[in-house]
Amino acid sequence: MQKNFVKLNSLTTVEEANRLFFKEKNLLEFVVGIYFDKYKNVVGILTLGDLRRAIYTGKKKDNISKYINRKFFYINHETPESEYNNKLNEFFRKKKLVIMRLY
Repeated sequence: MQKNFVKLNSLTTVEEANRLFFKEKNLLEFVVGIYFDKYKNVVGILTLGDLRRAIYTGKKKDNISKYINRKFFYINHETPESEYNNKLNEFFRKKKLVIMRLY
């Protein structure tokens, strides 16, 4: 089974994350990095935009943990659809985002 993310940890540098992202980019349309702590808990995520910002503002040997997004939104794949919609609506409400329908 093919994974759809890049695994990152406290030892991952910006340079290594860049290499991992572009290795996976050839296989996937969208690559995301998931940062795990030593107990295998998800601490944050890293998008391609976050990685670009790290490359532009940081140094190649910087630890990637400086650039991860720790305030990410996720929904478990086992969540019922009604609960999924409630969580998504709550997320939009907290962020003061508006959903627009384009017909």
